[in-house]
Amino acid sequence: MSTNTEPLQQAAFSAIQMQVGQRVLLVLEGSAAHKQYTNIIGWVENEFLILRVPHEDGWLVHIREGMNLDLRLFTGLSIFTFKSRVNHLLLHPRNYMLISFPKEIWEAPMREHKRILTSLKTDILRSTLSPESSASFWIKDISIAGAALLGPIKLGEIDST
Repeated sequence: MSTNTEPLQQAAFSAIQMQVGQRVLLVLEGSAAHKQYTNIIGWVENEFLILRVPHEDGWLVHIREGMNLDLRLFTGLSIFTFKSRVNHLLLHPRNYMLISFPKEIWEAPMREHKRILTSLKTDILRSTLSPESSASFWIKDISIAGAALLGPIKLGEIDST
């Protein structure tokens, strides 16, 4: 995680680089914030967004037209947040909802470098103190600042050389 302590900053819609199928967190209005994940189906810029109505335990989550929502999207480097309103529910045949296009988008930088997910089998060559190698390690993600390595044994303490 970045040591970036920048405050929230306003962002343009294009900064999100939204993609069809991208996961989004919905925070539904109410006495207790109710959080649900769903997918983006599409959008018409400056008019509306189309999202799938979320499911919980096999049932559609109760959402009504006129309901206010907070949406959060994680893009790999930042979390984008904006407010929206449910304009229309299109429950037949595919359970979609049209929500208002965001007027203000806020960005919270989380990382300095983007992580790329991988699944690379890796050999770990030990030091001269232990000449054996281990071949059951995997690089799970990689960035300019480092990589996530997964394996059957601990290679050392965090931040040790």
